[in-house]
Amino acid sequence: MFFDFAMIYGVICILTSGALVTMFNRTFTQDNAMTVVFLISLIDLCFAFIRRNHRRDGMKLITGLTGQLNEQEAQLVQLLHRY
Repeated sequence: MFFDFAMIYGVICILTSGALVTMFNRTFTQDNAMTVVFLISLIDLCFAFIRRNHRRDGMKLITGLTGQLNEQEAQLVQLLHRY
């Protein structure tokens, strides 16, 4: 979530400033600031893929469970469904 906010913050800083952009208490040229925002968005995209893979693996685990579940397994299934 930090990288989502950092990306939005960077875009707002770029759009509201001129040739020099102050982000994270550092001064960048506009081109360098756009590069920083691009790299932050790339990191955010990587984390999104990791989260998606974990959700997909969790759903595969849930579908693989058969039979009567004990209380702990049922709670785990509920947690996985929530995410």
